[in-house]
Amino acid sequence: MKKFFLVLSVLLCVATTLSAQENGTQRSIEVNGYYEEEFTPDRIYIGFTLKENQKDKISVQQQQNQMVHVLKNLGVDIEKQLVVKDMFGNTIGKNPRKSVMLQTRNYELLLTNAESVSEVYEALQDLKVYSLRINRVELSTLEEEKIRIMGLAVKNARRVANVLAQSAGCQIYNVLQIVCNESLGRRTFAGDYVMLKSARGMNADSVEESAPTIEFRKITISSMVRVSYGIR
Repeated sequence: MKKFFLVLSVLLCVATTLSAQENGTQRSIEVNGYYEEEFTPDRIYIGFTLKENQKDKISVQQQQNQMVHVLKNLGVDIEKQLVVKDMFGNTIGKNPRKSVMLQTRNYELLLTNAESVSEVYEALQDLKVYSLRINRVELSTLEEEKIRIMGLAVKNARRVANVLAQSAGCQIYNVLQIVCNESLGRRTFAGDYVMLKSARGMNADSVEESAPTIEFRKITISSMVRVSYGIR
């Protein structure tokens, strides 16, 4: 179930200008409108690696089977949420007849909330999983939200224009121009990545640590518009 935590921040009356020209030329008013919201990301891409080594003698395929079994127990849809990003092999040994090919596979797992990230981390920590990391986070409804927020910024601009026009004894009657400058706040997640790495880095003698509590930073979508209105 997707959950969005919205924080509204409406900044009105940013930069306003009121212009009037004589001799019957159309009078106009120009205002800026701003609107932003914060969203909890609902697409979290987790990366990790499985690889063979000469000591364990467990194939990547065997490790993959174990990993798939663990993820299925957590309710992960393997076909839709797990992909193999790439795979390669390293040859060990100088003698071609005795050399061994050791495989490595890199995976990416799509999760939808911070709680599932914690569960996956806890479930995979006992397997031969390397470089468990957060690759990136996204918002599935990003494009729809950007359009909606642009519209709300325009509404805020008109609200400001109405106040200024009425204060000047005028009335808005048409739109002359709209210029939109939308921006998406992109955040990094270095802190979350370090938390996963440090927890996984415990030695065997340490007391087993429970899954970390992870809360992702919000994704901010904002829009600034400049609108010109005709007044009379």
